[in-house]
Amino acid sequence: MIIAKQIYYYLIGMRPKQRIKNLIIFIPILFSGKSLDIHTSGTAFLLFFLLSFCVWASYHINDY
Repeated sequence: MIIAKQIYYYLIGMRPKQRIKNLIIFIPILFSGKSLDIHTSGTAFLLFFLLSFCVWASYHINDY
């Protein structure tokens, strides 16, 4: 039970609703027509996860 609570609070702390705004990274790829290019899409996904991690870390620092 305690582990489930910790996981729940961890997931809430990640603020998944705030990640929707990070999807703006994919807009230029869609308009450029390079969404099927593996290198460009892979870079965009990497940037999405890095941006999400940085935002998540700043939320946690701000909460403390």
